[in-house]
Amino acid sequence: MNLSQLSVSELRLLMAQVQQTGKSEEHEDLAQARAAILAIAHDAGASLQDLFAAPPADPRHAIR
Repeated sequence: MNLSQLSVSELRLLMAQVQQTGKSEEHEDLAQARAAILAIAHDAGASLQDLFAAPPADPRHAIR
């Protein structure tokens, strides 16, 4: 695609489409990450509340 041949309004429309696509992909990535975290917690027999409410057993493994 040769961008120099597009009008200003076409460029603006293209920019809006790129931004929307980026937001959609970011939302999908977050949804996949959330599902993976929930699956790990479920497999460990824990809820997310269990994971984040309890202090770590060993302070060296604490998230900083």
